[in-house]
Amino acid sequence: MKHICTLLLGLLMVMSSAVQAKIQAVWSTDAALPGEKVVLILLQEHLNTSNPSRFRFSTPGKVKNGRLYQGRNGNDNYFEESVQNAAGNTSGRIEGYLYVIEVGGSGLVECDDFEVTLSTGQKEIVSIPPLKVYTTAKVEWRNIETQKGENPSSFGTMWLVEPDEYYAGQPVHATLKLLLPQNFNRLEQDPQFYSQGITAGSFRSPLGGSVPGMVLQHAYPLRDRIVQARGQSWIVMDLEVDLIPQSSDKPAEGMYDAFVKLPALFLTSETITQTGAGFSFSSVTTKPTLKTLELPKLSLAAPRPLPPNPPADFSDLVGDFSISTSTDAKDLAMNEMVEVHITVKGTGCLEQLLCPQPQDAENWKLMPPTRQMINSPIGEPEAVVFSQLMRPSAEVSGIPSFSFSYFNASDEEYKTAASAPIGLPWRSTDAVGSGQVATASAAPPAGKVPVAEMTDIYHFLPNASEGGNGEGIRLAKEWWYLLYAPGALILLWLAGCALGKKWQAGAAKRGKDKLLAEVSAEKDNAAFLKKIGAFIESHLAGAQDPAVQAILNKRDAEVFRPDAQPYLSTEERNDMLKTVRKALSRVASLLLLLTLGLAYQANAEDAAMKAYSAGQYSKALELLQQEEKDGHADRDSGERQYNIGNCYYRLEEPGKAALYYARALQNTPNLAEAKANLGFIQRKEGAVLPNKKLADKIFTYLTAPQVWAAGIICSSLLLLSIALRLLLRERHKTGVRTAMGITATLSLLCVADYIYYATRTVPDITATPPADIAYITQATTARSAAIDTAGEVLELPPSTPVRILATRGQHRYVETFTGVRGWIPADAATALAPQGKTKKPFTITFE
Repeated sequence: MKHICTLLLGLLMVMSSAVQAKIQAVWSTDAALPGEKVVLILLQEHLNTSNPSRFRFSTPGKVKNGRLYQGRNGNDNYFEESVQNAAGNTSGRIEGYLYVIEVGGSGLVECDDFEVTLSTGQKEIVSIPPLKVYTTAKVEWRNIETQKGENPSSFGTMWLVEPDEYYAGQPVHATLKLLLPQNFNRLEQDPQFYSQGITAGSFRSPLGGSVPGMVLQHAYPLRDRIVQARGQSWIVMDLEVDLIPQSSDKPAEGMYDAFVKLPALFLTSETITQTGAGFSFSSVTTKPTLKTLELPKLSLAAPRPLPPNPPADFSDLVGDFSISTSTDAKDLAMNEMVEVHITVKGTGCLEQLLCPQPQDAENWKLMPPTRQMINSPIGEPEAVVFSQLMRPSAEVSGIPSFSFSYFNASDEEYKTAASAPIGLPWRSTDAVGSGQVATASAAPPAGKVPVAEMTDIYHFLPNASEGGNGEGIRLAKEWWYLLYAPGALILLWLAGCALGKKWQAGAAKRGKDKLLAEVSAEKDNAAFLKKIGAFIESHLAGAQDPAVQAILNKRDAEVFRPDAQPYLSTEERNDMLKTVRKALSRVASLLLLLTLGLAYQANAEDAAMKAYSAGQYSKALELLQQEEKDGHADRDSGERQYNIGNCYYRLEEPGKAALYYARALQNTPNLAEAKANLGFIQRKEGAVLPNKKLADKIFTYLTAPQVWAAGIICSSLLLLSIALRLLLRERHKTGVRTAMGITATLSLLCVADYIYYATRTVPDITATPPADIAYITQATTARSAAIDTAGEVLELPPSTPVRILATRGQHRYVETFTGVRGWIPADAATALAPQGKTKKPFTITFE
């Protein structure tokens, strides 16, 4: 067994080493100048490996045409940093070494292989690519604009472009090397690019935005990157950009010429002189001055045109790509969302790639996809991941293949990248729309039937006079804590018993009702009967209890005779006192019921329901809105808003219907009709909704208010069980312990679920929505700017929930709960909280 474990451990270590990323050698620049100090970086990336083989130390090889500055041990120049994904979560670690090398003359800097020793004792040989060194004669010098009194100054530029030949749409990598004077401070903004036939990406520094780039900026800042030329020292800045030449049938002269301007700040000195009576004072101040550097023209050769007759799904991309898909779905069902992750890898302009389309798109309803760029350890895009929400509108055999076509420049032909289909079983589902219906009708597939041909899912909810629910008594959230009262009272009572045994004798007397204290203390039987009779006539005149009447009859028969000497035993006296106390409690309960009954006085009829039943939806809507304005208590406010949603639904305004269903859920969280109708409309209209994964569905089975209420109930029962265990001692020991175990387990589950709600990134948009939530009430288009002619970002169907981020004039800047942002007309969305009202606290309604 020992040998088998050793063998398995060895295999595991070999497999662990096999998954390690290959050690990569990267230069801090694509081109160097004589005498420039450049940085060589050895990189290794660990992507969530449980036992990575980490760097122990590195031994550099011999450098030709250059001089190595860092020590040979390599401990001081080691770095290790975490890598974060687009969501800000740690997804791996990058480690490596920095080596500063001063290059020699023009030619190539060549290094012998470096040797890296890993934590497992394994040695890795790393090959170093050569670095080309250009002569300073290739640098083109230009003057910097000067103001009056300033000394003339200049700067140097050098453009490097590869490849020499390319196709239209093929990215061209351009490197810009700048030699700036010592008074250079920083670039004020991104370089400005001008060209007729070239599209440019963002200018960036080599390794910019990556972990090695940030380490390089910290360990070897811009001020230390100096080169000698023209008899003085210059600050070296490297920039790179991807250029995409556009195709043209008849390219004009100069069409592929590019001009770049660099708005930069330079530190300039200014002398300030102050003179007075007999004195003169001068001071020199330094201030940043904005200057615009105009670079020499960059001329690209005209691109080679693409072959004719491209495929129908040609994506206008040139490069080499592969595509794969994955999903967490286990099966498919009609109108149920699934999320598909589409990963495209390759070389080319991945930033311009649109989400590939499925091959049988007619059988699917597609939501707007989200995208996430995946960068390499050195910050270069290497993949893009699309998250596509889709639902089948017909019975299909699984997730279809996603594909797109591109042009492969090396093979000089069009190719198609396609993913393998994912087979999933089909699960039959019940028709949407079960429940109380006015006319029986199965729910049609989403988007197939117009609103006018559809019927309500649930019938109109009547007011209290027609058998429905009135407004009831709404108790605030704080009243739920009264559930702890029984357990707390028992514990307090036990504590009081333990501390006050000496008071037990007088406890009964002190606990008597104050109103009967004088009566019960009377020793004389005749006087006792007179006083208790007078008490009944004063406080229980309306009570029709035979036992109370028997007390009065006994008093009349035995007290008012001249020779009366009534006899009452102790048991008879106690029974009379108990009868009076019970009668008092019944009178108090009756008064409470009469008081509550006043709140339920309803109208003679439910006019809104009659109008709705007669098909007069506009009139019913008007009556319900007037009820809401007047604050009538004869109908539950949540049910009223649900009915308003039904009216809007009948009037072919699904967006407003969804809005009022959502408002109904805010007033009555357990209103199943509103929840079902809201979900139905959103499925039918194709609303853009956040996708719920399996774990999210499990943890959100109860809404946040329901979890809070369940936690209060379970923990209060746990407290009561503990109190009963202490009170009953050995009696019912097994049952009380079982109750303690069950309530403790349920309480812990509620706490875990409540923590999940507190830490989740996607808010609960039905039970506890954010304060800035609104619903799209009119179909609209989200645009990239607050003008109606701006570019389209996303189509927003009615009933889509959004967050309002800003308002500008007649437009609002909104964000869907899938992360897409855009500008929409202000009247296309209505806030969930009307008239700026704050969200109501969680309440419970007693009907």
